[in-house]
This record gives sequence, C-alpha cells and structure tokens, in this order.
Amino acid sequence: MNKKIKTLLLALGGVIVLVAVLLALLLTKPEEDSETEESSSAASDEGISLVDESIDDLKQLKITNESGSFEILPETTTETNDDGEEEEVTRYIVQELKDYSQSTTSARALINPLIMLSADSKVSDGVDDLSKYGLDKPLATAEWTCGDNSYALKLGMHNEAAGEYYFMLDGDEALYTMSESSAELLLDSAFSYIETKLTESGDSSTGTYPAMDMLKIIRPDLDEPIVLEPYESEEDDALRSYNSNYVLTSPIHSELNYYVEEEYLPTLFGLSAEEAVGYYDEAEAANFGFDEPAAVLEMNYEGGDVTLTVGSEVPMAVTEDGEDEDATVYRYLLVNNNGLLYTIAESDLDFLNWMPDDLITTLPILPNIVTLSSLEVELDGQSYTFDIVNEYDEESETDKTTGVSYNGEELDLDIFKKYYQLAISSSVENINLDDNDADPLLTITFNYTEGGSESIAFYPMESDSRRMQVAVNGELTYEGRIAYIEKVRTETEHLLNGETVDIDW
Repeated sequence: MNKKIKTLLLALGGVIVLVAVLLALLLTKPEEDSETEESSSAASDEGISLVDESIDDLKQLKITNESGSFEILPETTTETNDDGEEEEVTRYIVQELKDYSQSTTSARALINPLIMLSADSKVSDGVDDLSKYGLDKPLATAEWTCGDNSYALKLGMHNEAAGEYYFMLDGDEALYTMSESSAELLLDSAFSYIETKLTESGDSSTGTYPAMDMLKIIRPDLDEPIVLEPYESEEDDALRSYNSNYVLTSPIHSELNYYVEEEYLPTLFGLSAEEAVGYYDEAEAANFGFDEPAAVLEMNYEGGDVTLTVGSEVPMAVTEDGEDEDATVYRYLLVNNNGLLYTIAESDLDFLNWMPDDLITTLPILPNIVTLSSLEVELDGQSYTFDIVNEYDEESETDKTTGVSYNGEELDLDIFKKYYQLAISSSVENINLDDNDADPLLTITFNYTEGGSESIAFYPMESDSRRMQVAVNGELTYEGRIAYIEKVRTETEHLLNGETVDIDW
C-alpha cells in the first residue's frame, strides 16, 4: 500500500476513536449533574432559599457598615387597642437610639429579607479571591439569631451592570447575589430608623385639620413674629368676617383672609422630614445655619406640640457636569431640639415665605346691616347719619332691613344697600403701623342696635399720595388705595340724589 495512503488512514482512524470517546463521555454523564444544572437554573428564576425563620423567633440583629454598628432588638409592650382591650405588641428597636421615636415599619423592612433570606442567583460554589467580589472588606455585615440558630452575612461589591450585590453566608462557601433593594437596606445608618413624621395629617377631602392652640413663626425678615391664635369671644360671632377659626395676634390683631384656612394652614399638617442624618452638636450650629435660623415654627395643636428650627440649605452633590439645577433643595432641620439633625425638602416649608400682609383680611369691619341702628359717614368736613330700620320677619324668622332715612327723609332702600356694600368694602391691602398726625379724610362708624359702635378711618400719607392709612377703632393698622375715598365721595352724592350707586372701583 502506498505509504501516504497508509498514513492518512491511520490519522482518520484516530479521529474516529476520539469522536467515539467524546460521545461516550457525553452519553454516560451522571444523572445528578444534569439534575443539579436544572435545579440551579430554576432557582435562579425563583430565588435560592438560604434562611427560613419566623420574625417571632428573632432575638437580635446586628448591622455593621460604613456608618458604624447598631443592634436591633425586639421590645414587647402592652397596649390598648381600638376596642379597649389590652394586647401585646412587639416592635423592633435600634437600641442605640431607643430614647427617640422610631419608625414601626423600617426595622421590619430590614429584618424580613434576612429571616427569609434568598439569593437571586448562585455565582459559584466557592471563591478563591474574596477581594474580586469586595468580600475581603465587606460593605456591610449582618449577624442575627433566631431561636437557637445564628447567621452571619457579608455584603460585597455592587455589580452595577446586573443591578445586584454579591454576598456570602457564613457556613456556606458559595457566592450569591441579591437585589439592590434588599442589599441597600444593609447600608443604611441607624438614624434611618428614626421617625420622620413631624405633624399629624388632616383630611384634604373634607378640609378638616387638627385644631391649633397657637402658631408662631419667627424669621429674620420679620420685625415681629407671625402669631395665630384661636378666635375666642363671648359675643355673638355669627356675623364675623369669613367666620375664621383663628385670628392674627402679631404683628397686629386682625381677622384672617378667607383663604388662609383653606390654603395656608393645611400645609403645616402631614409634614415629614426627609431623614435624620445624625446627632446634633450645638457647637457646630454655624455649620448648619442654626446660629441664624431661616425660621423657627412653634405650633401647639391637637395631636402634639412641635418646634421646627430651619437651618441653611444642604449642599448639593456635585457631579462631573456640576450641580443639578433641577435637584430638590433640602434644608437642615432641628425637631423639638431633641439632639438629632434632620433634613427636609424646602418645598415643604411654605411658612418660609408667609408674610403678614398675605394673611390679613381685606375687610376689617364687616357687620351685617340688620345688626345696625345707623351708619355715620364723615367726609369733607360734613357728617351724614343714615338711620336704619330693622324688623323681625315671622315668615323667614330672621331680622330684615325695612327702611333707611337721612335727615328724616326716606331713601331708596335698594340703592342704600348698594351704598352699604361700598361702606364695608374698604379693601385694605397691607399692614401699616406708622404714626399719622393728619386728620382723617373719611370716617365710617357702625352703630349697633344692641349698643356700642365700631369705626374705620382713612388718613392721607405723606410718603405716597395714592395711598391711605387706615385705623380700625382708633388704631392705625392697615394701608390701602386712596381712590376708595373718592369713590365714597362720588357714591354718597348719588345716594342722596336717588341715583344708582356703583360699587366697582
């Protein structure tokens, strides 16, 4: 046989033998290996169960991470439920912060993934180089005991591409991964478990909120603090302006504008801090803006008392592209001076921008005409007294105005009612407590049938010829547009001449 052909046949025979050996190995692979692969694949989809305990058996949990170490222990107390029955309630408390109010749900959110620990996937059955996965210097460790069983976990580096963290469990040489949401709970500091709720919530659907006993806002830009207190009077208050439950008592005493209870006060309820970030050292007050606070809010209300001290803005994180202009602005916050430092979104602090001028009523005297015996108007050195007749109407069971006269002559009642609307529509715009030695240009006095009177007087201002200063019951309090006086002058003539009164000005 040709030597080359013989060599080729021998080579071909060798290839055939190698293929036969390979097929034999594949066909005779142990069944358990195949089953292990299938099981591993299924576990990767559904999670690999590593710990299966009950929270009722938890004795202790210790977390160590970059912020330090802290221990969570169960505490069982006896409380009265809504049915008036006593029952035992177990809460899980960070012991290092046990003197502070803590969230009842945050600790459970950490505990549950550990006592029912499962891995998203198994990376390998063993690890030769721990540093490759950040496990030589773990980001966090967790040690916990349930009943007679103890566990310890090391959290390694973050695999950003997969959105997972590596971890290992003591007693198990395998390397696993867990989700970011579970892993990052292990990275939180002890202060993340502090209760961040600051004030009770109201019911926006019904517009009802906890009643306040006092509200005080102190700010550097205010000469006097803003103070609101409940309206209290032994007199009939059914005819008060807007029937507000509160009055402004500082910097002046004033009824509130109608929208204050609808738009301003609700922003004080349901407040929450962003987070507690650590202990507060008063020696570092200047570092957080507490040497000159942006605002101090004191509120006594149904549900608790709270004092919030607002400091400077929290510095924004700087990225490669610079500060994010759209990022939320936070401020440092002290709560009841309890020794902790918090942060809060500036957008939640509406009271940083409240001004007394925004709160005052625009109609400082607003009596119902049926409560008056007469209306006096002093204008341009002349006094006009309009006598009002009110009678009880049996059909409606209310008092009604049936007539009005001037110097004994009856006036058109419908026209006078329009004029009366003008008389109570002085529309003050802001507070002005400056002294004023001038004589009033206009004074309107409301004399009540049951006795007593109230007056509102309007004075020129040297600083601005278009403005007037307003005194209520002899006290200079407000400021408004002097065009009101000219309007009263014009419409007084129309009233006396029996002409239509126009109240728009």
